[in-house]
Amino acid sequence: MRATELRVALVVRERDGRFEAEVEGYPLVRETGRTAWEAINRLVGAHRALLERRWSA
Repeated sequence: MRATELRVALVVRERDGRFEAEVEGYPLVRETGRTAWEAINRLVGAHRALLERRWSA
């Protein structure tokens, strides 16, 4: 059996006291939050269908 590896990179930036999280390579897949964790949590929650399709490939 062949092992499968998939890496998904998240980019988090601070702008004007807010954080933006996006999936690397998908600049339109972006969410904001008051903390880095909140931005990442919103990103995964809002774009779960896209991420699940990508992870299951």
